[in-house]
Amino acid sequence: YYGASVLKLLPGDYALTVMGEAGQAYDFRLLDVASAATDITPGAGLSGVLDPGNGVQVFRFDGVAGDQVALSVDTYWNGSVYIVDPKGGFTLAPQWANSQSGIALGLTGTYYLVLSGARDQGEPQDYGFRLDWLSTETADIQIGDLVESAIDQIGQTRRFRFVTDVPRRVLVDTRSGDSNFEWRVSGPWGDEASSTNFAYGDGYPWSNGTLVTLLPGTHYLDVRSTSTAAGNFSFRLVGVDEAAAIDANQPVSATLDPANGMALFSFDATAGEALSFDLISSELSSNNAVWRLIGPSGQVVVSNWLQDFGVSNLPETGRYVLVVEGSLGNP
Repeated sequence: YYGASVLKLLPGDYALTVMGEAGQAYDFRLLDVASAATDITPGAGLSGVLDPGNGVQVFRFDGVAGDQVALSVDTYWNGSVYIVDPKGGFTLAPQWANSQSGIALGLTGTYYLVLSGARDQGEPQDYGFRLDWLSTETADIQIGDLVESAIDQIGQTRRFRFVTDVPRRVLVDTRSGDSNFEWRVSGPWGDEASSTNFAYGDGYPWSNGTLVTLLPGTHYLDVRSTSTAAGNFSFRLVGVDEAAAIDANQPVSATLDPANGMALFSFDATAGEALSFDLISSELSSNNAVWRLIGPSGQVVVSNWLQDFGVSNLPETGRYVLVVEGSLGNP
């Protein structure tokens, strides 16, 4: 129970030192967790024998950041249980072998559930348990889709799954939703965008914007309520590669449709260059829309209400994206 430890070892030579009084007998085992693990089928019961009784048994399952799981112990053993996250930390810290509900998974990746017999348990002992996923509804979407859904009850999470074959950058365009709703994006390497309030992401000048850089693989966008609020919401993942190319010193005319959507424009510029952005006309008041300049490396160079502004010294050479974002409350 007290000796649980997981080591993430880089390639190389290691030395393990045992200290104690002379003449004391001891034995131990170094266990390769990944190769020793047995896959878990969610909801299916698992049973077996810890032999020796103070040994360990390792099980493996894949999880997504934001998931919650419940551990139901059917046959108790004298010892502990714990869950190791993809980075080697404890999602469930070592504790006596009891049922646990509402275990939150903070990362996307492979988890290990470890059963450990008590140090003084000499005889083999039976165990039995199952691992259940608490309800999170998942729907498949594509980048560019307009997604419309709803939070129906307190504590509900709506999950949307999408796949990228190549690295991509997308913006999360929230179209409707309660100010108590928030979204987050996770993928093959964990969190890709932390929790962001629907009302304070796009269309809000003091946010860091909603740009998400995606690696190839499967990604998840979760929407949840931070209070007792329920209701409808909608959003769209907008690929940065959809941006319309524009040239300096040329007027640009476009329409935000809907008024709380976003429009993207791209142009090439050189490090150190100074630019001014001149608003010629707009049917939206300046505090109902934002324009945001994103640099070649994905950093937000400047955010401003929809009014004239300038940049005196661009940070790098490359392609910039100018995003015009309507506020969430626009009709």
